Amino acid sequence: MCNDFCFVTIAVGEEYVQCAKRLAKDLETHAKGRGFVVFTDDPSRFESNNNVKSLIYEPLHKSIYLDKATVIEKTLEFHQAAVFIDADSRILSDIPEGISFNEGITCLSCCSLAKNCAVRINSRLRIRLPFTFLMSIPFKFIKYMRFLPHVNREKVRKIVQKVMLVEKVCGDKGVDPDKLRFFNEFLFAVKIDKKAREDFFDAYHQIAEEFESGGFFAGENVPLSIAALVVGLPVYHTVEVGDPLRSFKYFKDRIVNGKLRRGDRLTQTERMFLEERGRAAEFGIEKNANGAD
Repeated sequence: MCNDFCFVTIAVGEEYVQCAKRLAKDLETHAKGRGFVVFTDDPSRFESNNNVKSLIYEPLHKSIYLDKATVIEKTLEFHQAAVFIDADSRILSDIPEGISFNEGITCLSCCSLAKNCAVRINSRLRIRLPFTFLMSIPFKFIKYMRFLPHVNREKVRKIVQKVMLVEKVCGDKGVDPDKLRFFNEFLFAVKIDKKAREDFFDAYHQIAEEFESGGFFAGENVPLSIAALVVGLPVYHTVEVGDPLRSFKYFKDRIVNGKLRRGDRLTQTERMFLEERGRAAEFGIEKNANGAD
């Protein structure tokens, strides 16, 4: 277990610089003494943030999403572990001093990639398949779901293309796609022994380039998961290793999306954060005459 870690993000453009500065204040309040590395197009913007180490963002890939691993790789040069957090996230509670991470990738909402892809295709079917069937479908059969009589093939086309690319890359690398794990990329931790680090990131960058060539510039968890499988690096759901990523509270707009889909009410803090970014109307939040929701 490793307690020597810092947070890291990418902040490019005025909107995300402002987001990262707010996140820096959160971390200064809730994670005293814990470093925050920001890769940005203008490091001078963070000179007033004492807890921030700001570095120039030098793109390696065509997509910022695929460069999350790039900035993690650089951060691991001066910390044993790095916790990537999207710049537009917020920290809402103290982060325990004793929080630590196992060797590998520790993440939230972790399930098999096969399950994730099958569920996403199923959500686009006019007649849904039983959930129990989706839990056991082998990865190699997922692409055939596009031939179901009640499927809108255009809606599932991109998912199926990605599934087929994953199969090809896994075949080339000699790994089993059924062992791949899907995870959310807005908050995850990476700890890799120095000896294994070069092999992991070399594999990742090669795989990321294949995904870019195939027209996929997001969903960075997939090349990360494949690279981890190639070098034998474990991918953990946070609950499997002491739940470090749920030992503190945080905010992210995709959490709001989930709450709204379930019909849950948003907290005042969640509304405030959305208004702060000018996104309240996007989520159907309106103010009355006195400014209250």
